Amino acid sequence: MSTGTGVNVSKALAYAVVRKPDGVNVSKSQAYAVIGKPAGVNVSKSQAYAVIAAFNSNPPSWPSTMTLPDGTLGAGYSQTWDLSPAASPTTYTLASGTLPTGLALSSPHDGVGSLAGTPTALGSFTFSITATNSFGSATKSFTVNINTTSSGGTNPIIIGAIPGYCLLGQLFNTALTISGGTSPYSAVVASGSLPPGISLSGLTLNGTPTTVGTYNFALTVTDTNGLTSTQSFQIVIGINGGNYGWVS
Repeated sequence: MSTGTGVNVSKALAYAVVRKPDGVNVSKSQAYAVIGKPAGVNVSKSQAYAVIAAFNSNPPSWPSTMTLPDGTLGAGYSQTWDLSPAASPTTYTLASGTLPTGLALSSPHDGVGSLAGTPTALGSFTFSITATNSFGSATKSFTVNINTTSSGGTNPIIIGAIPGYCLLGQLFNTALTISGGTSPYSAVVASGSLPPGISLSGLTLNGTPTTVGTYNFALTVTDTNGLTSTQSFQIVIGINGGNYGWVS
């Protein structure tokens, strides 16, 4: 073997020149064969020299143990990683599935991947990310759960009875009692109609009914984290006494 540098050879001789190009960061196990004439070697036209040069050819590789942590509804989320080998920037794209609502995947600078944002919906989200550089690509699947708190949470529900009967012209005043979720809460009429003369203000049904009849409606309660539940009710407006209760 010879480096060939400054070697004057005859036509009958063939030399194998093994060298590593300057400035190339390589893995010991990688080698590429290139036919060429090394600089500084004085040879005749009939001679061919084999130059074995190692070049970086590392495709990205996801760590087998890598996971992404769960997030919290309404709380900032940011995770970064870098799979780039030397001298080969890597980019990241969504291969399949759905990212948690409110989060975005990006490659903010050379080789770094990022999943960041503020989750706006609860649930379990499974998706795959593909890492790509000039030598190849690799895909890995992740699952991220978005919870109401770091330890999970429950939806708010209306508990206690809403009176199911009221006399015409009689004041009706009932505050909703709510369990679960995280206060403060809000409530809206999701469907149906309240009895004429009765309205929902904050978490209170209040007013004086003006029309006899049976009224079916649903209320949706939402907590501070966006968790909701919807329940159905019935109020009968009559001119005599009646039953009390609610229908779900």
